[in-house]
Amino acid sequence: MKVINKISFVIIFIVIVFSWIWFWNHYDTQGFKPQDIGSAFNIYIALVTAFGIAGVVYTILLQQEQIKEQRSQIGEQNKERARDKFEQNFWSLYKMHRDIKNDIQSTNSNSVNNKDYFQELVIEIINTHNSLKTNPNYRESNTTESFIKIAYSKVYTNNVHILSHYYKNIQLIYGYISFHDNVNSNIDIEFYNQMFCSQLSNAEILLIALNGLHPTSKTPLNVTTESLEDYIVRYQIIKNLDRFGENYDNYFSFLENHDRYKTIYQI
Repeated sequence: MKVINKISFVIIFIVIVFSWIWFWNHYDTQGFKPQDIGSAFNIYIALVTAFGIAGVVYTILLQQEQIKEQRSQIGEQNKERARDKFEQNFWSLYKMHRDIKNDIQSTNSNSVNNKDYFQELVIEIINTHNSLKTNPNYRESNTTESFIKIAYSKVYTNNVHILSHYYKNIQLIYGYISFHDNVNSNIDIEFYNQMFCSQLSNAEILLIALNGLHPTSKTPLNVTTESLEDYIVRYQIIKNLDRFGENYDNYFSFLENHDRYKTIYQI
């Protein structure tokens, strides 16, 4: 719009200057000469034509400017609609995961010792880990990593009917987040990542991290998604793990120094 106003001003200025030059050259002390009437009329026609052309040019430029503004508004509206749709679907997935978690807790938690299901699994992994270290059948697997992986694998196998669905839903959520992370730069993906991680307990994060080292986490749900292991690294889920929570310090140190995860802690 500023450009159009400048162009209009220039055209009007040129017409005024031209008229002033003509008047200066044809005016004398006795007024207009008879032969100047025709010239004056021609100049008048020229001025009217010039103003008409200027009006047409102004209208065209104004329409172009309006089209640009409309396109910009439509673009912003499309971005807003995309953001609203993303939020609506994200919160639906968020609620679905919360419902799955609550169902797991209500069905499988031990109310006697006041421990939730995920805490019980972590305790089971720790106990299995400690028993493996004294089991002569596992002396060949005498590294911390091998003991932890075997312990987790045993617990996972015993609870696969629950954990498999739980992990797949997390993978589904991060698949959705990842897709919009790649195509919608106007969406603050990190905000939604942190929102989701904020509802995960310390025990859940530790289980997710250990599952990231399990073979089942290396398989994408479909051709459009990545593996759960990739999402754990990409969105740094395990960075939300409290190393001092529930005596997880030893496992935190293991994850922090593991080749697959140590890059997360170097950022």
